[in-house]
Amino acid sequence: MKKVSVVGLTILCICGFSKLIQAEPQEIFFDDFNGEESYEAELTKNATSKVYKTNSLLEGHLLKKWHYGWNYSYFEGDWEQAFYVVEPGTSEMIQAGRSGAYRSQCPNRITAKAVIPDDAKKYRIELKQFKADNDQIFYLLGAGKGGFDGVEIGYENQLPGTDETVLDAYIRGNVIDGLILPGRSYLGEWVDVRIDVDVEAKRIDWTMNGEPFISLDAHNLKRGGYFGIYMHYERSTRYDDVRITVLE
Repeated sequence: MKKVSVVGLTILCICGFSKLIQAEPQEIFFDDFNGEESYEAELTKNATSKVYKTNSLLEGHLLKKWHYGWNYSYFEGDWEQAFYVVEPGTSEMIQAGRSGAYRSQCPNRITAKAVIPDDAKKYRIELKQFKADNDQIFYLLGAGKGGFDGVEIGYENQLPGTDETVLDAYIRGNVIDGLILPGRSYLGEWVDVRIDVDVEAKRIDWTMNGEPFISLDAHNLKRGGYFGIYMHYERSTRYDDVRITVLE
């Protein structure tokens, strides 16, 4: 009868179990914008209301789990600032300013306070989105803390160069720009957004409510970095249940 090394089997089992543990997805960020862990208790005034008066959210709770890529100021800042906050009495994030992008270069960006590990091969972004206007919204992948130097993918629901709302999605960004998706506006409704990022293959797959939206090769995709959001003149768009999961 052939002898079997129990010690060897034990080591083999431990090593195999270790690999299984390493392969488990790891959630590195979650924000449901619900309570003191997510936002500041005090209310901050919206600088956009200096010009828009009552046609804007007057105040909101600044976010705790997100980096603001600029120093938000009601008194010293202008009315064009973005205003990423939780509206009083809600548990959602709203962008209630003028996006920091009125004929400018979109300097007002936010990034989640969770660095994507440099050794992450694949990760997933999940969130709920309610697009309220027809202007451009963007998601940032592998960006710096301030929201720049990463992949930018997004879309708008208006004819380029006009303010005419359409039911199509015009894809925007620094990887692909100008692609038109007929009838895919996802405007004025809550949708489940999922963005799968394959860092090694430099591949991005974006779905809306489980349906393919866009898939693309992103040769400028970097390892690590941050996930973020910014907009171009968009206002009143909301987000909820933002989750970042490292898959491999």
